[in-house]
Amino acid sequence: MAHELTRGKNGKTEMAYVGELPWHKLGQQVTKGASIGVWKKEAGLDWEAKTAMPVYYAEGTGPIDCDKHRVVYRSDTCKQVGMVSDRYNIVQPAAMLEFFRDLTESGGWHIHTAGTMRGGAKIWAMASS
Repeated sequence: MAHELTRGKNGKTEMAYVGELPWHKLGQQVTKGASIGVWKKEAGLDWEAKTAMPVYYAEGTGPIDCDKHRVVYRSDTCKQVGMVSDRYNIVQPAAMLEFFRDLTESGGWHIHTAGTMRGGAKIWAMASS
């Protein structure tokens, strides 16, 4: 897919929006002012990023340890979304949405789109006043 939106394990595109159907005609429509919980579910952000160590790669003489690297994977599908150093700070999908809570509950803002791309390797949300 050119737009690289994630297709979830339930067959839905992991994207939600307010207003007009997007150009790609994918995602779930959400009511303006919907709760963070609704956005989390409808945008496919209801999972956690987990890590696994150690990471190995194969070489002719056997497995070699990728010292200080870890695999990042989705808690719902166990699919890998990346490999990072042990110093990388993971931002959870729910935490990214929580960033908008104060703006949406008392600041006059509303989330208008959120979702995942590349299997969950990229997550986003946008809000406007």
